[in-house]
Amino acid sequence: MAARTLPDDVSHDFVAALQEALSGLSKVIVTTEGLRTALLAAGSPATVPELKKRFEDYLVEIVKGKDASKVRIVLE
Repeated sequence: MAARTLPDDVSHDFVAALQEALSGLSKVIVTTEGLRTALLAAGSPATVPELKKRFEDYLVEIVKGKDASKVRIVLE
């Protein structure tokens, strides 16, 4: 693994472990437009704490109903 490549022959145990590690992951797509809308809140200026709050609220909204530890965010 130091070479950061998989060997030519991958064992069944390795594949099973990888499947278990990745099972249940949930991809959440974030568009730049959606992110912009959430952060700008109708174009109003914001302080750093306000912007952080808007971002946190946006994250809560997009992962609602999902296990946050299993969510993987993809920016499009």
